[in-house]
Order: sequence, then structure tokens, then C-alpha cells
Amino acid sequence: YGILNDDHLPVSPGWEQAMIDAAGRESMAWPDDNYGKRISAHVKGGDLCRRLGWFVCPAMKHYYLDDADEIVATAVGGRYLPQIMVSHEHHNAGRAPMDATYRSRPSPGADRKAFAAWLVDDWPSVYERLTPSTEGLESLSSPVNQW
Repeated sequence: YGILNDDHLPVSPGWEQAMIDAAGRESMAWPDDNYGKRISAHVKGGDLCRRLGWFVCPAMKHYYLDDADEIVATAVGGRYLPQIMVSHEHHNAGRAPMDATYRSRPSPGADRKAFAAWLVDDWPSVYERLTPSTEGLESLSSPVNQW
């Protein structure tokens, strides 16, 4: 399963197959986004989505989705593909005008609270579904202290 937002521009030939192959069935892969190297455009394997119970974390509506994906990627050995470019043509990167879509974004406050709650309330059980053992859970759940 994969996602490209309306402000992503695939640059590298074969980008989609490279991401699918790198993610496989059990992990995830993401390209260089030309904008902070965060997980935005990405592919998750079908088995990973079934273990998660979702493709996009349902706790948030707009913000912090990349943060949740980065935590999941760490747990499943996700792969960053620096040789593949899918440019994030975001307004904040200076590559798109401020338009109605950007102006209609919700405030990040509700998603900030939802992400903090997800880390505490939901991430431990998500992690258990992703790994056969909870050994190391403390280090992977440490982002709680960042928010």
C-alpha cells in the first residue's frame, strides 16, 4: 500500500517499484522527499498494514502522521531510499503557492494532543503486534518524552 499527497512529485524513474520492493510485505520504505527527509510519501507492505490494523494512524487527522510512521518504521526496520526522489513540493519549502488547501489545514494543537495520547495509550499495544517480543519496548516508546 502506498501514498502520495497532492504536493508530491515523483522524480526518479522506477520510484514506485523500488519502494514496493524495499518495503516487501512486512516493512515500509520511503524516498528522499527533498524536504527534510521525513516519511511522507511511502509504501507499507500489506502484512504490516494488517498487523497494524491501519495504513495511516487513525489517532490523528493531519499532523504527526509522519512521526507515527517513523516510530513504526524503527520498529519494523523500515528502509529509507536516498537514491529515490519523490519531491515534496510543499508551500513551506517555497515550491508551491499558499492556496486554499494550505489555508484550510486544521490547527496542529488537537493532533499534537492526539499523538501524545497515542504514544502513551496505543503505541505499546501496536508495538506488541509488530514484534514477537516486547524486549526493547522502553527504548522504542521513548518519543513520549519528546512531546
